[in-house]
Amino acid sequence: MKKFTSEIILGSILLILIIVMIIVLATKKDDNIENNTQMVGTQAEQTLSKSETDIKENIKKSMQEGNLICQYEDKITLANDKEIYLIEKNEQKNKIATLEIEIDKMYFDGENIYCIPEYGEGQGIYKIDLQGNVEKIYNDITLQISLTEDSIYFVKQIGYDQINQNPQGSLCKMNKDGSNITEIASSIKNYFYIENNKIFYTTQDRKLYTMDLDGTNQELLQEGRKFTIGVCGDNLIYIDYTNQETTYIYNLETKEETSIGISGKIYQFLDNTYIVTKRTSDDINEQCTISKINVEDGKLEEICTLEVSEENILYINKNKVYYLNTSNSISSINLETKQEENTNLNSNTKFIGNSAYEIEENTNIKIINLSTNEEKKI
Repeated sequence: MKKFTSEIILGSILLILIIVMIIVLATKKDDNIENNTQMVGTQAEQTLSKSETDIKENIKKSMQEGNLICQYEDKITLANDKEIYLIEKNEQKNKIATLEIEIDKMYFDGENIYCIPEYGEGQGIYKIDLQGNVEKIYNDITLQISLTEDSIYFVKQIGYDQINQNPQGSLCKMNKDGSNITEIASSIKNYFYIENNKIFYTTQDRKLYTMDLDGTNQELLQEGRKFTIGVCGDNLIYIDYTNQETTYIYNLETKEETSIGISGKIYQFLDNTYIVTKRTSDDINEQCTISKINVEDGKLEEICTLEVSEENILYINKNKVYYLNTSNSISSINLETKQEENTNLNSNTKFIGNSAYEIEENTNIKIINLSTNEEKKI
């Protein structure tokens, strides 16, 4: 009887232990599922954040830079001589218009395309909707425009700078149908830039100013043959022609400035701002330095020096620099390994985001993923 009772007790204890183990394992499994779900959610948020940054950056480029390729969300416009192609979701292409001028610069706000010709090869601003209807909304000469949600900003060209071939004249704004032209600054020289609802520009007497989009609250920033080449967050990048074309970063908040190198071009990709400069003004070597700006504090990080002329740098994407080589085709250099890598890209390749686009002779468009090198034709 005692033996039987002991067996019952032991059996009960064993059953309880089994139940406890099952509960523990189930709880652990639920925790793992929750942790994995949180991890996947975090990764999704990071991917979404990166995607949103990419979209926002491409929209800004398309509305302000005047490239021959523009992207607004999932719509891409591609200019080739006088022709404009519309690509949707990288799947469908359509030649929507052929202009009377060869396109030098193109801008896109998601609804309409705006184009201008090269100086001396035509004049005016052309507006093209996505159905291909073309309208000339401005008849005079301009070398630069910039789009906001409701307005077009442009330089009404007065005369021509033969040496620098830059815009000069009056800075104006107008509605997107070409009406209500208003001059907001006179006697400007060189390119203007819009950042954080402010316009940054240089005047004929070589002074750097900023003002609100309506032309009010004008503020003098710098004097003495200093030309803006870009704005990155709270940092103004300019070239000082009185000091051997030295390039500076000027912090708009702290008023501090840091020299970078000589001359320079700016490239942006996924919130990274790169500046390509020369080491000396009389440097005849095919060499340039690539540096990266920290958007938050304006600090500069030198990435590398390349045996490539700064004029031949075409695009910087993640850890690669694409440049025009002596064979008039495109090569790339890996910024991490410093190794040169061959590409199948030709000199007419257009870059935006993480892709390259080429129009082939049969009007097929080849799309190259710059991360995987995968190609497809549409």
